[in-house]
Amino acid sequence: MYRILFFSLCLLFVSCRSKVLFSDSVQIKNEIWLESQNVDFEWEIKDTTMHYDFILDVHYNEKIPAQNIYVSSHSVNPVGKANDQSVSLELLDPVGKPYGACSFGSCNVKIVMASNIYFPIPGKYLLSLHPYSRIDSFPGIKAVGLIIEKTSLQDQNKKPNTRK
Repeated sequence: MYRILFFSLCLLFVSCRSKVLFSDSVQIKNEIWLESQNVDFEWEIKDTTMHYDFILDVHYNEKIPAQNIYVSSHSVNPVGKANDQSVSLELLDPVGKPYGACSFGSCNVKIVMASNIYFPIPGKYLLSLHPYSRIDSFPGIKAVGLIIEKTSLQDQNKKPNTRK
């Protein structure tokens, strides 16, 4: 009887493991994200068979003066190959209502940056983000985070994106 209970608990524990590979957040000094301020994340990939989703986790003031912020993304793989792309962080809808959840003037929105990504090379990866626009600072940004989580099994059957 105890063996069955122990086995069941072990199975439950293994099946409930977190999908999150990496999660980190960088506080923005004085809640003003300067164009010259990079937000850097570094993580390690060991399993090259898994697929992942990249989610940006943005904390901001609900009175932010911009509907969106364009961000330049620079990633580097373990052998030094770089990849650049631009991402629009949509923070407010067209009428100025904040996206995400807000409480006491502070909002949080999760934005999918890329989905169903796999990494063919094991090792350390780097992602660096910074805003780019005609203006050099974005007041109201409190923190920018990155969450890398395993893609669901049904989504893994779709054609994957590769980060080489």
